[in-house]
Amino acid sequence: MKYLYLFIICWVAIPTCAQQPKGSLKGSLKGSVRTFDNQPAPNVNVMLKGTDKGTTTDDNGTFELRNYPAGKYILKASAINFESKEIAVEVIAGETTSIAPIVLDETSQHLEAVVVTGSKDNQYVETKASESLRIGSDLIEVPQNIKVTTRQTLQDLGVLNKSEIARTVSGIVKSYGEDLDMTFQIRGMNSTYNTYRNGVGGPIWWNAQEDAAMIEKVEFVKGPAGFMLANSEPGGLLNTVTKQPTHQQIAEVNVGMGSYNLMRTTVDLGGEFVKDGKLTYRLNAGVQRNSQYYKFGNMTRYFVCPVIKYEFDEKTSITFEHNFVQATTQENTHNLFTIDQKFFAIPSSTAINDPNIGQFMGRDIYNRVSASHQFDKNWRLNFNAAYMSTDWDGYTMYLDGISPTKDSLYRYSYYTDWTGKLFNTQLFLNGEFKTGAASHNVLIGLDFGDAREGSVYGDNYGQHKYTLALANPTYYLPKDSLRNFSHDMSWISTNKWQALYLQDHLKLYDRLIFTIAGRLTYLTTGQDYNSPPDDPDYEINDHAFTPRLGVTYMISPTMSAYGLYDQSFLAQRGAIYGGTRLPPLRGSNREVGVKGMFLDKKLQVSAAMYDITKNNVGTSDPEHQGFYLKTGQVRSTGFEFDITGNITPDLVIIANYSKINARITRDNDSTLVGIKNQGTPDQVANAWMKYKIPVGVLKGLGIGFGVQYVGLRSGISPGWNNQDGNKFLPAYTIFDASISYATEKFTVGLNVYNLANKKYVSNGYWYPDFQEWYYSPGLPTNFRLQTSIRL
Repeated sequence: MKYLYLFIICWVAIPTCAQQPKGSLKGSLKGSVRTFDNQPAPNVNVMLKGTDKGTTTDDNGTFELRNYPAGKYILKASAINFESKEIAVEVIAGETTSIAPIVLDETSQHLEAVVVTGSKDNQYVETKASESLRIGSDLIEVPQNIKVTTRQTLQDLGVLNKSEIARTVSGIVKSYGEDLDMTFQIRGMNSTYNTYRNGVGGPIWWNAQEDAAMIEKVEFVKGPAGFMLANSEPGGLLNTVTKQPTHQQIAEVNVGMGSYNLMRTTVDLGGEFVKDGKLTYRLNAGVQRNSQYYKFGNMTRYFVCPVIKYEFDEKTSITFEHNFVQATTQENTHNLFTIDQKFFAIPSSTAINDPNIGQFMGRDIYNRVSASHQFDKNWRLNFNAAYMSTDWDGYTMYLDGISPTKDSLYRYSYYTDWTGKLFNTQLFLNGEFKTGAASHNVLIGLDFGDAREGSVYGDNYGQHKYTLALANPTYYLPKDSLRNFSHDMSWISTNKWQALYLQDHLKLYDRLIFTIAGRLTYLTTGQDYNSPPDDPDYEINDHAFTPRLGVTYMISPTMSAYGLYDQSFLAQRGAIYGGTRLPPLRGSNREVGVKGMFLDKKLQVSAAMYDITKNNVGTSDPEHQGFYLKTGQVRSTGFEFDITGNITPDLVIIANYSKINARITRDNDSTLVGIKNQGTPDQVANAWMKYKIPVGVLKGLGIGFGVQYVGLRSGISPGWNNQDGNKFLPAYTIFDASISYATEKFTVGLNVYNLANKKYVSNGYWYPDFQEWYYSPGLPTNFRLQTSIRL
């Protein structure tokens, strides 16, 4: 299928003078917001138009806007399901002015406009999850550590794609990938198949990651998530929320450049097709090209994401969404060997690939239809159906070892034609009602899915056909010789599921909350490699009931403590040598934590301790290729802490710390007990602070500084390279900085990464055959300059 897309690339005159402050002295405003039936209106966005500041009302509907330059303003109050209201106000120097109560009228017609306005600027904290995460309660009431990375955070950090967001949340590390596919670890557990988009996903590998320009926010759910997943790893999941249609007119052009010939352009368009009409749209599109810090490295990505929404009336709507993302690259991950176990003995710029072999291509095509109907103010029905296809095609080269004299590298060529398809349908009902002193928030969900993936591939591994002399490397080998493969192989796997989920979020006296839930899941799993489709045991059925029990105590309306017990269930692919199969993976999570919202809910703080156990873990059988071993039990315990938001209206902090201890705790092979999970760090810490000048000729100028620390990481995969016991990659610390300038219509930001040009190891593993490390170097010092123009 051929696609022809029109990319809008334009240059707009950049304003050179910022708006001057309305006065040199400051004052404050205070007031309250009430609903049409004279009830306090909490969580209402209140801001002064023409400024980038604001606040939200507390549980009593009151608010205060502090330290604004004296002058006349328009104050805007907006909230979901209510008409926005604007009133004229005046800030008087040295005084706190009280204004009359603001009354909001109920509506649902302008829902999306309110959502977009609420996350427009300086929005680092989310109090509720997206609708696609299904839970309708405030996050502070949910007995689980759920973190949200907002669009403003992505912009501040200069993020270009999803693989770069791990630093924003505790307990998350990227374990593989750069430009195309990638994987995360959550709490020391693999989360390859726990990646969702707008609540839709399943056991399939996404081969082209989302561009940051198409993302509204990313939600991280730590631990099992029965309300989302029918079959999952127990570490957690991430849910990417894409930009959606809005009644508010949006026209934004973004142009970027940076190190290694980076050039990118994106557009964001949205609004109503007809003024005050029922049909709204959103279009995000872009293209990026760049080379790499190593020779012959290059990457091209483009994406087109149109969405339309039709509102039949104020209670019923339907949305159609299409995402097309495609990228090509020479090497998805750049790997080298150590020499005598010394990292960076081989220059990081050394090319492993040959430019004549061609490129890898990753493509994801995602189509979704969602519908929503509000029966009344308490009951809402949502429907999601999506079809996704993914491709991973092309040729590349990998390292096959190092010569005994350590002066040459051995390489092999590889090709693959990987395809995957996913169909997922969800129907869920949210409702609220009361029984005596108890209020109930009920979720009933049905989940149906059919996923399959497989590939045809070949290589000439082990033949040492392409020796690369380190002193005088030779490239541009004949193309035919690079694509001369001795054999072809293929595999296919399938996974079908049906699940029913029931949950009652029961609140007593607005203090004590019990979450009682359970998921009944039926799986049909097709075995791969050693179970051909004509085998009567090719598809195997499993089922399980996984309970979820939680308790939350509201210390105050903005602070809570919670405890949780949750389970996960995952049917594993693969056969055990001798005729049996891997049994289903069963996991559990025990977790306690505290959450707090401070400074008018602009600052969010949380801490959690967890104990995750995973049984029947399968790993590759080193003696029988294509078969698996039932390793036993993996246990991960740890502590995590996050602080996100505004310390003051002009000072932002995003910081987190996690301590992770994920290791094998039980196995038939006693030598494996105590081995840490591959890629798991012992500690991770991240911090980012940004200060924005609020007044004067430098108003709008922002300065940011950040630090990333990643501790020792295991390079051992049980059953493959554990002969030498635990082996750890070195820890590292790198520093980043930014400077930005923003007005109402224009933003420019310069981000510089790895300021000290630290040589560090991004990821890797121990190679026992050569007694060397196989690793991926981290990026040297690099920069990105990005400009946004709102038309």
